[in-house]
Amino acid sequence: MKRKCLAVGIILLFIGTTIIPSTIGSNTINSYEKNLYDKESSPLQENVTVTITSPENAIYWNEHKIVPFPVPLILHGDNPVLVRFKIEPLNEINQIELYFNNVLQMTITIPPFPDSVILFVPFFSHAKATIIAYSSHGQGSGEITVWRLFP
Repeated sequence: MKRKCLAVGIILLFIGTTIIPSTIGSNTINSYEKNLYDKESSPLQENVTVTITSPENAIYWNEHKIVPFPVPLILHGDNPVLVRFKIEPLNEINQIELYFNNVLQMTITIPPFPDSVILFVPFFSHAKATIIAYSSHGQGSGEITVWRLFP
């Protein structure tokens, strides 16, 4: 039992010193994010909101939330992550783009639009999902990065 507690403590120390500062303090804008910001410079963009509803910022063990944490972190579990989101106003949306790790994976132009996507997160790594919704009045986006340690 003491060895498990020590191992968990070392893992949390590693996370606190490497993963969290790199995700919270990052000011680097890659080309995808720069293009996204250029698109958002339109004066009509505020009419659409995309809210990521799950997973929450917490530590998870086999899909069960254990404690709040600054980022979604899966300590153990081998299932893909179900990312749920809410788009408002949904009835005015005419296109949704789904990006995984800054690469466009799908463009949906015909309703019904999804409210969730499956995100595959490699072990000892992270993956990012970005959802961009467009209407005739503007656009909105939501983004989440999920970390996974062990299978």
